[in-house]
Amino acid sequence: MNRQDLIKVIANDTELSNKKVKEVIDSMLKNIEKAILKKDKVTFVGFGTFKAKWRKPRTAINPRTKEKMKVKGKFVPHFGAGSHLKDKAAMMKK
Repeated sequence: MNRQDLIKVIANDTELSNKKVKEVIDSMLKNIEKAILKKDKVTFVGFGTFKAKWRKPRTAINPRTKEKMKVKGKFVPHFGAGSHLKDKAAMMKK
């Protein structure tokens, strides 16, 4: 499902216009991004948590040249699924 599909589904569920739903989704994503950039967490109980996670510095190997190189540590965006979402996913069939 892409952004447009999500907008249509939510608009249908809530009887809001596509334009209003798009504004809400855009605002939500912008504010989640702001929180992550401030190293804050955004938690939706049962669904999951968005946060910035520190990736340690490490040594990597270039697969072509086999040359070792150092990769600096950095913050990366991370999503951790909540218990409710994990339980629902565990019930999925192949």
